[in-house]
Amino acid sequence: MGTIPSLGFKEDNGNRMIMGNIEFLFRLYAGEDFFPLDIFQGNDLVLFYDAGIVRNVDNNFKLLEGFNNFTFDNIKHDIGVALSFGRGNLRIGATFRLDKTEPAKLFLRLNQPF
Repeated sequence: MGTIPSLGFKEDNGNRMIMGNIEFLFRLYAGEDFFPLDIFQGNDLVLFYDAGIVRNVDNNFKLLEGFNNFTFDNIKHDIGVALSFGRGNLRIGATFRLDKTEPAKLFLRLNQPF
């Protein structure tokens, strides 16, 4: 849960996964013209991209087996933006799927993602 936040809970499951995340953190400081409120002091604006593929294969397969017929069309991916408070312990954001058309999903995360 939370690896690709635009997917629903247990929407994609299996026993083999390839996943990648990219995050850009922008520190917010009080006193700047854009964020003049003290509530933003020491918190972050987060821009992120997540991508992954999950497969369910026989348990007798070796560690790296099970990804035959892999194509980029099978990858689920999203982009998003969030506000991160308390050094990442609280994150509020929105995420948008890129592999199919759906409305944005809002999320609240109460622990650090990594």
